[in-house]
Amino acid sequence: MTTVDDRHAATAPDPALAARLALAMQAMDATVQWPPASPAPGQSERQWAAEVAAHRAHHDAMAIGFSTLVPPVAPSEDPAAAGVGVSAAVVPVADGEGAQGAKVYRPAGEGARPGLLLLHGGAWWMGGGATAFSIGDVLCRRLAAELDVVVVNFDYRLAPEHRFPAGLDDAESAVDWMVRHAEDLGIDPHRLAVYGISSGGNLAAALAHRLRGSERALCLAVLQVPVLDLRFVSDSIKADPEALATDVLRELYLAPGTAVEDPEVSPALATDVAGLPPTVVVVGTRDSLHDDGVLHAETLAAGGVECTLLSYDMTHSIATAEVAEQWVRDVITHSRLVLAQTA
Repeated sequence: MTTVDDRHAATAPDPALAARLALAMQAMDATVQWPPASPAPGQSERQWAAEVAAHRAHHDAMAIGFSTLVPPVAPSEDPAAAGVGVSAAVVPVADGEGAQGAKVYRPAGEGARPGLLLLHGGAWWMGGGATAFSIGDVLCRRLAAELDVVVVNFDYRLAPEHRFPAGLDDAESAVDWMVRHAEDLGIDPHRLAVYGISSGGNLAAALAHRLRGSERALCLAVLQVPVLDLRFVSDSIKADPEALATDVLRELYLAPGTAVEDPEVSPALATDVAGLPPTVVVVGTRDSLHDDGVLHAETLAAGGVECTLLSYDMTHSIATAEVAEQWVRDVITHSRLVLAQTA
């Protein structure tokens, strides 16, 4: 059953949101560019990787400034937030040939809790590392404290150096790591969830699809303004003159010949959703990706998957402080109900 909450949707422009958007524009840099998806003629792999890294650093610096001017969420008022412990971790990936960083958020107290893997956004190619840890810190603390879960904020490999399915493979490796180290982490290995933001929402939905029916099947998926259909043909995409550079985005993330209809690439196009976990989908009415989330929620509901669709008057990354607080509280409320069913 799908629950659609449109309490915060609006058709008329919100002056408070417009002011927030104007404030966010102060962090935008008109000179910033997207990186090349592959080396230029005569350019070595090392030179290309350095160029990509320079573009990534530029975008990440802009993202940090953006999040400072317009914080994604406010700190928790729950007293339990003060007791959340944070530690660094290293997660093996690529069949043990590599490793990626993570930050682990543990609520105070004894006993095993659900484990929640958080996958950051950034169009699959930016927003990782220290940027992801900084921008995601407040949200991770809130989720840990208010859901009483152990949150693993995971730094998966990024495109275009590591195209699909590298990031998804890393997410699966992170789940395996959480299971192997469940006792040390204070995690119940049979109650694992995923939370993905934007492109991380794509990875989260694909991960739920990949792990269904296995011993590592997830008990909850939360998808915040997710990218779920890489055809980029929805009405909300077409209606937005400032929509993402979709062709460039696909080229950065997908190797030539990758089937865009693959459910692990475009989860909203999956025709078989049996066994997927209860899912909470958050969409913005002013987000060009709005229809992706709606399509996915409708597909899940039609396939008998428990799904809650939450819709708010916001863009892809900007909401008023009041709306931002409301969607966080709603996500926590609905997620808590699902997790309670797994206890």
